[in-house]
Amino acid sequence: MISPALPGDSGNNTRYLEPLRVSLLRGTDNCLVGEVNDLNEDPLMNSGVVSLPMTITIKCISPDMHISVLSITTVRFISFSDHLQRTANSIFMEEEELFQAIERSINQVTPENTPIFTEVRAHKSSIEIATCEHRGVKPMLCLYTNINGYVLKPEKVDPVLAKARKTSSFKSNPNNYAAVSIGHLPSNDYGEWVFPSISKLKDDTLRVSRFMAELGQNFYTDYESMELYTLYNTEEKGVEISDWLVYSMIVSMIVCFCFWVTISILLRNTPYSDSLYTSISRQLESKTKMTGPSIMRSTVDPATIEGIPLIYNQDGPTI
Repeated sequence: MISPALPGDSGNNTRYLEPLRVSLLRGTDNCLVGEVNDLNEDPLMNSGVVSLPMTITIKCISPDMHISVLSITTVRFISFSDHLQRTANSIFMEEEELFQAIERSINQVTPENTPIFTEVRAHKSSIEIATCEHRGVKPMLCLYTNINGYVLKPEKVDPVLAKARKTSSFKSNPNNYAAVSIGHLPSNDYGEWVFPSISKLKDDTLRVSRFMAELGQNFYTDYESMELYTLYNTEEKGVEISDWLVYSMIVSMIVCFCFWVTISILLRNTPYSDSLYTSISRQLESKTKMTGPSIMRSTVDPATIEGIPLIYNQDGPTI
């Protein structure tokens, strides 16, 4: 059972829309996720949004190995009561029935007598909540929340995880509200900030929940010991190179290097043991005063190198 603590449930009548807390209850096990929000009421980028959309997810593993995953996405914005639907459309770039229903409710009652307006919609594993607080002459503060949760069938403890945790048992962590937090940044379209649509926020919440659920016992956070357990598939192995092959490659490299050094020493003073470039560079060294490798300018007709003509005679080319 998913049990959201709706804003205002704390009994504090001076400040509504406090950070949201959502519990996923299964028997005596309680998996709790909470909204990370600083309750800032200054609009961001003149958009009406007072807190960027944030998706928060947590995974709880009970002692009997039932895995619970709970994710929430929240976004807060301000609007005047008679412009609620228009403000929501301009922020999320699409119409949302929940805010339409809240606007109709506001028009049917006296806002001063009903300070909190809430609409809830549930579908499969997803719950949507739209809440607006009437604050007299001030703009209303509204909160959109999308909740998604899963409870998986119990599985046998992975041997690697059991060995790593030794005798430690799995338990829920009621004092921790977030395992992974994902911020949804707006895009800039020709100078205007565009926030993610509600459809995208719902899709992202569902994807995060499914991803955490598919990890199973993997990615388990032990808050008491301040450790994160992440399992990897160790069954699939890559191509193994035998030791004898590695040693053979090293020996072959050493033999080839020794052979090259020996040949270079034996042919050092023999003709045609170097490249044409090296031979010409050595003969020009006294005239060009260049002792190291360099780029030499040459012409074909007449045949010259660095302005020095090449003359052919019966003994061969000379410089």
